[in-house]
Amino acid sequence: MKKKLIACCAVCVLLGARAAERISLEGEYAGHLQDVWMTSNTIWWAHTECLVKTDRAGRIIRRAEVGGHHAGLEVKDGRLYTAVCAFNGEPRGATTPACHVMVGEYDAETLDRIEMHVLDINDRAGSFCFLEDGTFLVGCLRHPSLKPSEVKFHHVGKDWKLIKTHVVDVGQPVKLGIEVIRRYGNDLYLFIYGCPVIRLDARTFERTGRLKSAGGQTGFAKEGDSVWVGTTSRPKDAKTYRSGLLRIPWTKFVPCDI
Repeated sequence: MKKKLIACCAVCVLLGARAAERISLEGEYAGHLQDVWMTSNTIWWAHTECLVKTDRAGRIIRRAEVGGHHAGLEVKDGRLYTAVCAFNGEPRGATTPACHVMVGEYDAETLDRIEMHVLDINDRAGSFCFLEDGTFLVGCLRHPSLKPSEVKFHHVGKDWKLIKTHVVDVGQPVKLGIEVIRRYGNDLYLFIYGCPVIRLDARTFERTGRLKSAGGQTGFAKEGDSVWVGTTSRPKDAKTYRSGLLRIPWTKFVPCDI
């Protein structure tokens, strides 16, 4: 998925970066930042063709070249899971209608590949989120069959089989599709380019609201009364991206009308 991003500048202007804290990811990358996962002392970054594990200052502990297109990720029980576009059973750099949804499973400590789970779902995977019961969601780029205002995600069981596909109308045209999904308690948040953040009930998948702020499409992590928002940019004529995280108050993401 090739995108020219100026997310860093956009988020800074929108949210007031002068009062925020930053974490700069060490190194440069061929693809843009897709998603992050954070604990008290570690950050994992999905960078399209590369998985990176760093300390909280963004210094690299492990870096693994994994091929594209690795996108949304989550760390659970010592494993790192990431949504991947697959073609003929392997990661595919360019996302096309021929792609299948694949979930990459890696050792969260070493970033060694454990298994690639190719699902019987013909779609372009872009985001990943575990639910409370251990089943999970894979959000996708907008399929040509959908309306311009619709996005789609798949609910998948512990046996890697599709439970149900869900389509959400966000009420306005969207770009690309669902880039990041996050669950906090019984709330699901869908981060979509060109659209406010959409909130769903994590049990029924019914739409319950939206958030005033945009942002979070290249990584989002809530931490106490703050959130970390992913930023990624490539200078004009450059071939590599530099990325980081911007810390802002959670109150910047207050809910508004449905």
